[in-house]
Amino acid sequence: REPVDIAAVARSVLDLYANTPRLSIRAEIADGLPPVVADPDEMRRVLVNLAKNAVEAIDGVSGRGGTMTLRLRRDGDAEPLLDGAIRLPPK
Repeated sequence: REPVDIAAVARSVLDLYANTPRLSIRAEIADGLPPVVADPDEMRRVLVNLAKNAVEAIDGVSGRGGTMTLRLRRDGDAEPLLDGAIRLPPK
C-alpha cells in the first residue's frame, strides 16, 4: 500500500474506453484531491471493473449506447469519494 493519485488512475481507466462506439464519457474530477493509501494495481483493477460493468450495462440494456459518468470529489475532511452513473438515450 502506498499513496495513490486516484484522479490520475481514474483518468487512465477512462482513456481505455475513449474509443468505445456509442459511448460518451464524462469525468467530473475535483481539483486538488489528496492521495489515497491503497494498492495501486488493485485500485486500477477496481476502476476498470466498474467501467467495464457500466459499458456492458449501457450496451446490454439499450444497444443504442449512452453516457458513463465518473465523479471524484471530496466531502469535507473525508477521503475522496468515487461516484458513477450511466445514462441511456430515450427510446
